[in-house]
Amino acid sequence: MMKYLIFYFNVYAFLGWCTEVTYHQLKKGKFINRGMLAGPYCPIYGFGMILLIIFTKPFEEKFFAVFFASVFLCSLLELVSGFLLDKIFHERWWDYSEEPMNIRGYICLRFSIMWGFGGAIVIKEIHPLIENFAYWLADELLMVAIVAFSVGMLVDTVLTIGNILGLNRQVDELIEIQKNLRKISDRVGKQISENTAKSSSRIQAILENPEFQNKINSVHENLNYTQKRLLKSYPNLRGTKSELQEKILKSWSDKSMEDEMSNKGEI
Repeated sequence: MMKYLIFYFNVYAFLGWCTEVTYHQLKKGKFINRGMLAGPYCPIYGFGMILLIIFTKPFEEKFFAVFFASVFLCSLLELVSGFLLDKIFHERWWDYSEEPMNIRGYICLRFSIMWGFGGAIVIKEIHPLIENFAYWLADELLMVAIVAFSVGMLVDTVLTIGNILGLNRQVDELIEIQKNLRKISDRVGKQISENTAKSSSRIQAILENPEFQNKINSVHENLNYTQKRLLKSYPNLRGTKSELQEKILKSWSDKSMEDEMSNKGEI
């Protein structure tokens, strides 16, 4: 049973990636590799479907029972995943704060309902086909597929985590540079009264300082391919350590998108 669950995880991680790419192709009108990982898979979809396969087995023939189970399980998974990513990496990889009936921006009613219908349709209509295909495959071929896909995803995950941590270190270094640049602090102090100015105004003044902006651009140019891909794939990526971290990430994301359009001759 375990080998089949691992196979299903890999299949649905790939199908989830296809879903994300299709959704953003329709929404943005262009291809965006939406997975956090470099390869064609979104593990959260694999985990979500494994939960549904296991917990809806007793009532898998009842559409609305599976629907409500999917709403609950997928929303819980998205909530926990979003919370952990936030606490571990100090970044928001998705944010439903502007959606009605959301919980701290991690989940919202509209997408929970979408997960409900999507999960119910997959369990009822698609999973039986994938299950039959898995049992049809020879054990040797099934194991080769499982090992190849799983090892590839594991290596990809380790490399991506390393790149995310590297990206965070770059931001932290910029923030530290900002703190230590006396002349930047002096200019900000002259422009804005500490007693009356809002924090966002001070942050904006720092970002508009030519010397600090040049440093941000210089660090962006030295980011590797994976780090720039993540910035393009998640243009709404938010830092949660500080407002300055959030602004730097937004600046890098915008710059990555501008570079991509420039390379394609769109600007």
